Amino acid sequence: MTTPPSSESLRPSAKAGCLAVLSIPAAFAAMVYAVFALEGTVRLAVVGGSVLIVLLALWWLRRSFRRIQQWSERKDEEFWEWFAAHEAEYRDLSSNDMGGQIEAMQVIGAAVAEVDSRLKCQVHYPGDGKPELVLTADGDSWMFDVVDRLIAKMPPQKHWNIIALKPRHPYTTDMKMMIAGLELSPANFTYSFGEPDEEGKLPVILYTEGVDPSNEQLLGGYHMFANVTLQFLLGEREMGEGLGGIEVKPSSEAPEGGHWPLAVIAEHFDSTRAYYRQKAEAEQAGEA
Repeated sequence: MTTPPSSESLRPSAKAGCLAVLSIPAAFAAMVYAVFALEGTVRLAVVGGSVLIVLLALWWLRRSFRRIQQWSERKDEEFWEWFAAHEAEYRDLSSNDMGGQIEAMQVIGAAVAEVDSRLKCQVHYPGDGKPELVLTADGDSWMFDVVDRLIAKMPPQKHWNIIALKPRHPYTTDMKMMIAGLELSPANFTYSFGEPDEEGKLPVILYTEGVDPSNEQLLGGYHMFANVTLQFLLGEREMGEGLGGIEVKPSSEAPEGGHWPLAVIAEHFDSTRAYYRQKAEAEQAGEA
């Protein structure tokens, strides 16, 4: 059986790629110079040489893109090979073994980061079923495709539930965070949606007591809690693909009759997105 090449052996050369990219405009500049400043065989030689450089650079870039794809795919395979060799060490931890769970998250997280340093993981032990491994982009929607690619390479898992991106959870008031002596809970917030932006994403404004727009540190804490809470209630993919800007304002600025408790945001988010999607489709059909 042939051993597959390691990902390091497939790593494309960054220097060669940069050189290929830079050579293309340089070659075009040389062609322009030759056309307007040179004559005869010298002009033909410079133009011909420049064309050859451009073609070689394009060939190299195409080859590099193919190697990047092979490199990425091999890194995905290496992670699952590593997981198959080590998952038994962490599959049977107790839901009360916090030290073991932290170690599992650190060790598996380090392996996930070998695929891409921007990827992270969460490990959960429900106590009455398979342990869960959540592969997450930590809310970075640009990285969702990388998570999906890694999941697509996953072999069948007998002992684990593997989840792509943080899932949506039911509303709970158990989430709490201390900010400057204030205990924040989802129960302290209401929200309202704005009109969709150019990408069709819904901006959201959260309202709560104690917000001081002039206190940037405190406002940053409110924003951090808002991001964590919304990702928990909406799901990482739904939030990344469907939610626009997030603002936090004092409760005194909440529109009368136009703000709602966070307990209903998931259902409201889905129905509002569906409404605007249907509206946009109807407008496009009318224009056609």
